[in-house]
Amino acid sequence: MPYRTPLKFDTAYTDKSGRPSEYFQRLLSDLMQEVASMRDAQDALLMSSTPTHVAVDGSQEAVRASVPAAAVQPQNGEKEALRLSIPLYPGAPPIDPRLFSRPSVPLQVFRWVIPDTFANQGNYPPGIFRDSAYLATDTNLWYYSTGSAWTQFGTFDDAYGGAWNGSTKAPTQNAIYDKFEPYLTAWTTWVPTFSSDIGNETATFSAITKRLFKYKLIGKSLHLAINFDGTLQAVTPAYIDLTLDTGLLPVTDDQGKACVIVNNTDETGAVYALSSGVLRIYRYQLAPFDSAASVAAFDLLTIEVS
Repeated sequence: MPYRTPLKFDTAYTDKSGRPSEYFQRLLSDLMQEVASMRDAQDALLMSSTPTHVAVDGSQEAVRASVPAAAVQPQNGEKEALRLSIPLYPGAPPIDPRLFSRPSVPLQVFRWVIPDTFANQGNYPPGIFRDSAYLATDTNLWYYSTGSAWTQFGTFDDAYGGAWNGSTKAPTQNAIYDKFEPYLTAWTTWVPTFSSDIGNETATFSAITKRLFKYKLIGKSLHLAINFDGTLQAVTPAYIDLTLDTGLLPVTDDQGKACVIVNNTDETGAVYALSSGVLRIYRYQLAPFDSAASVAAFDLLTIEVS
């Protein structure tokens, strides 16, 4: 073991027993703090040198900041170079994936959490950011690195459909809203064209008022509200037809009840939804309408469309 000469202090800095005085100890402590502060500042300056992109495995990239060898003085007297590798995005508090109900995600704390837009995800190679999480800040969707790809976990913005059946994935508010949005929208108004077994609208009616024709389509369920009144020509039609809005075609011919008024007399008539996109209205017991009669009908019904 090498011999070291004990430190000797001037008597101005020692007490009567020859030990360093209290004043000198404070002075030495202040001096050491100053030296430490200077070294910290020097290290920060050295490590803030301009980062450079370094190719890794021919395709991936990392950012490395070099600290010169002269800044490191090991006790054994040999100089060493320190290479500090840092990721493209500074560190963030780790996040535990168990907060998300996604069993395929490894139950471990992520090494990095990277917030950026989905379009910029390609700037963060999954091979470099292994065991890291990525938050797409424009969609609020999460991904984790498998080492070869970014894989989504947490919530999914998949549109509602058959794939939801049996799936344990959590949907986003957007996906749920898109499914229920048709229930929140206003009813649609359309203007039907009338006819009968006699002929077109003019051949059937001398006058007609189309009071209310609205519908709401939710999935394959078509909800309808109809209301009209008019005066027939001198004809006796067996039924009165009116067209549905463009593209609304009942799956099969179906029938229901409708309130039909003939010459101010209420009757329980019938309405048929035809697969050709027509509603057909009959009087009670399928009797023909009276010649030149005042007629009216109104109904609320739901039919299945293709």
